[in-house]
Amino acid sequence: MTLTGIQKRNIVIGGILTLIVGIGIYVYRQYDHLVKAGKKLIGAKVHNLSLSGVNATVYVEIDNKGDLSVDVIGQDYNIYVNDKFVSNVKVKDDIRINSNGKSILPLTINFNPQTVLMAGLVNLTSILSDKSKIIISVKGSLSIKTGVLSVKNFGFNVDMTLAEIVEIANETA
Repeated sequence: MTLTGIQKRNIVIGGILTLIVGIGIYVYRQYDHLVKAGKKLIGAKVHNLSLSGVNATVYVEIDNKGDLSVDVIGQDYNIYVNDKFVSNVKVKDDIRINSNGKSILPLTINFNPQTVLMAGLVNLTSILSDKSKIIISVKGSLSIKTGVLSVKNFGFNVDMTLAEIVEIANETA
């Protein structure tokens, strides 16, 4: 049986389409691995903790089970204290998240407790005395890049209590 020119062309087009679909599925699975990557607070450094300012760096371990390493080329996230917006942080430092392994992502937490008070959080002084009542949420997006592919608004959320940050900071000091 001899193939005609049209049949050969159809076979080539079918092969190319199959390849494109296969690559698309692979990339989607790698993206899904990143979305579902485990995140764990593993360290912290408290630079300032007072009624005039809270400044800390927390270290989040990312467990990337995907085959693709990615570079975080920008961070843009909001800091919430007990669900009240207190500040926005933008970081331009490049950070590598390795494939099939764990990487550390430093997050800057910087806000003025007086801003929290103005945002409607009452009894700030009594809450500061019990740091487990202060829930700090980091919600935002990362800009990531791998090879020629890039994603500008890759969602990222981490919640922790101030007590956890201080406890881990004391352990890692």
